[in-house]
Amino acid sequence: RQRVALASVLAAKPRLLLLDEPTRGLDCVWKEELGRLLREMAIEGMAVVVVTHDTEFVAQYAERVILLFDGHLVADGPKHAVLGRSVFYAPQICRLFHGFTEEIVLTLEEACALVRSGGEMPGRAPA
Repeated sequence: RQRVALASVLAAKPRLLLLDEPTRGLDCVWKEELGRLLREMAIEGMAVVVVTHDTEFVAQYAERVILLFDGHLVADGPKHAVLGRSVFYAPQICRLFHGFTEEIVLTLEEACALVRSGGEMPGRAPA
């Protein structure tokens, strides 16, 4: 039902897409498909806003993160700056690497790149 609803909205070619908990009930394959689709739409110029508690999805696909708590804005900025410094909303891989490197590692791909490079993230300065 979620995919049909999304397809019907996208048929109208909106300039803004607002999704509330779009990964709820999706397995990892469908989450990846959704993430790629949303990224493509953003590259093509659509404004995509996702409201979610799925920090792993956010770490993988978001550019900017806004954290709200109790109706108040508590953080706003690039995903590495916001999620990497969050006590409660850091992805699991970030928590695993916390304290072992100055780099903020949010995804498994970043962790693998960090290990392969001997401790420096290719293409990204330490946050």
